[in-house]
Amino acid sequence: MQQLTIAPDGSWVYTDKRTNEIQQGKLTPAQRQDLAGLMANPALLLEARATPAAGVCSDAFIYTVAIGEMSMRYEQCGGPAKRPLTDAILTLVVDATPL
Repeated sequence: MQQLTIAPDGSWVYTDKRTNEIQQGKLTPAQRQDLAGLMANPALLLEARATPAAGVCSDAFIYTVAIGEMSMRYEQCGGPAKRPLTDAILTLVVDATPL
């Protein structure tokens, strides 16, 4: 129900479909650099192709992360990080935006 789009220049648009709220902002140069570094890491593609962990997770956040033509669905259940780069991207984005 929430969507965040980040443009190459670091500007972002956050939409909450439950409340019809729209916010805009821009990542700092340091945040842009960190995000670009995480997205350029070749191991991110391996994480995107990984089979999701088996098991049921109640009350989890489910993310879809799209970078260019690559898209991955990720259920964040807590516990040890199964996808450390994806977790780092989500942490950066959540800390920098209303997401």
